[in-house]
Amino acid sequence: MNKYTFSTFHLNKLAAVFILSIMSPNVYCFDVYTFVPWKYYLEKGELHQTKNLDDYLAKNGTKKAFVVYPKAMFTQDSPDPVKIREIAKLSQKNPDALISFDIEIGNKMKPETILPTVEKTLSLYHKNNGNTLVGVYGLLPQNTVGSNFKESKYTQLNSKYANIAPLTTVLSPVLYNYDGEDFEKWKISADFAFEATKKYSNTHKIIPYLSPIYKVKRRTDNPKGFVIKQLSESDMKKRLDYLKSLNADGVLIWESSQSIEFDRSQPIFNPYTGWGKAIIDTVKSK
Repeated sequence: MNKYTFSTFHLNKLAAVFILSIMSPNVYCFDVYTFVPWKYYLEKGELHQTKNLDDYLAKNGTKKAFVVYPKAMFTQDSPDPVKIREIAKLSQKNPDALISFDIEIGNKMKPETILPTVEKTLSLYHKNNGNTLVGVYGLLPQNTVGSNFKESKYTQLNSKYANIAPLTTVLSPVLYNYDGEDFEKWKISADFAFEATKKYSNTHKIIPYLSPIYKVKRRTDNPKGFVIKQLSESDMKKRLDYLKSLNADGVLIWESSQSIEFDRSQPIFNPYTGWGKAIIDTVKSK
């Protein structure tokens, strides 16, 4: 084998290895799901209004998440088979979407007040052949609501909620910015939550809830809403990069429709700066 043949052979071998590696099912993939019911976004310097910001975001590479609130799945605080069948149909029409049940009923410190409802809800969903990318909000692992928590207390709570794991394929730690912009305190919650997920599954996708804002104060005109400050590009990128370092499978960007800015205006999604640019750059880098 001459020198030229030897070099070509090895180049071809390296090329084959590279192609196999990018085709391998083990290649790391970080998906961005969104549930951001804001009304306005910027595009090429112009302000646009939309009925569903997630449709616009999906055109830029994100994936949809459907966060299912109690009104959409319960009747008189009980899982409604008709409503849950409709959720399953919605999931079938959107097979790439993440379905996340927000079952905030009962007392989370007393799992016996919540678990029967969770189990019945998810059983009905699976009975109606809902798509397989499904999880619940804030129950497994438990939402620590920031960095000031007692680990042993939440470890015990998580163990009591372990029955949720076989009924889901996604575990979603809630990693909102309860400590404001403080990234180091945010990491405390993230580290604990990801360590907790390992105790209940190594097959689930880990897709945490992440908020692109932090709350400044409650609205005086609307007790359900808050005055917010949006994260900078750097603050969001640090969080996304850290989640990748923890081998998260993605992130669910969630925000409220009840938020307003300091000047009482509606928040605007900006893909060219701030947290908006950070998530757009993330999906484009895949």
